Amino acid sequence: MIEETGAEIADFSEPVEVAGTGTFKRFALARPYLGADRIINLPKLKTHEMMTMTCAVKNLFGAVVGTGKAGWHLKAGADRDLFARMLVELYLLRKPDLNIVDAVAAMEGDGPGSGDPRHVGLLLAGENAVAVDVVAAEIAGIPKKLLYIQRAAASLGVDGADRSEIETTGLPLEEACVPGFRLPHISDVQFGLPQFLKNRLRHYLTSRPCLAEERCRLCGVCKDACPPHAIHIREGRLSFDYHACIRCFCCRELCPEGALDVVEGTLVKIIKKFK
Repeated sequence: MIEETGAEIADFSEPVEVAGTGTFKRFALARPYLGADRIINLPKLKTHEMMTMTCAVKNLFGAVVGTGKAGWHLKAGADRDLFARMLVELYLLRKPDLNIVDAVAAMEGDGPGSGDPRHVGLLLAGENAVAVDVVAAEIAGIPKKLLYIQRAAASLGVDGADRSEIETTGLPLEEACVPGFRLPHISDVQFGLPQFLKNRLRHYLTSRPCLAEERCRLCGVCKDACPPHAIHIREGRLSFDYHACIRCFCCRELCPEGALDVVEGTLVKIIKKFK
């Protein structure tokens, strides 16, 4: 498309520091992103093991230059609500002028790197990225309690978070909704717990990455990408420091062999069994 239109690729390599307006006081974003006259945001509709769904707002994380992304995972990635708040505050610094979601072929299951294609056959478009995400989540059948972006936006009073205020046109939503859209195989039952209990019970309350040894080639991609350096290669195999692991699942997203699976915490398994 670039060759056909004569457009140019904007290299997101030079960061510019800008002041935040909320919890996070500093962001370093790509200069072309901040300097553009107009921004058209082109996300895919995909599940996401950390945020449940990645769509219009999460796609803007790409404006963070290079290794700065790992830094944000380390700073805010241990708490999904905090990470979502960071994403919303980043969005508010430079809102896209238009968001067009490719949901012709979406991803369900353990996205964004290990999920499965799902034909949805839709294009979604809107000026407000939060509202676009809320409608996309409704189409995919994602409950509000699992849509961290919407929760963070609502807590900040950001336009688009209230479904009752969103107007849609085109195909009626009841016809657009996708039945049985599979969500990530990720469980987190820490909602409402005080921080000291979260820290003590984290290993039992959350899902975590684990090695599928038969597929691992010891390429080291996961080890190098891990923000808290919780993955090591020892005696010819991967090992995990789960006390350091922040459950961002960057390792699973980036593994070229799909050699990392998910294991649920003991208490999560018990709760599901009784449900």
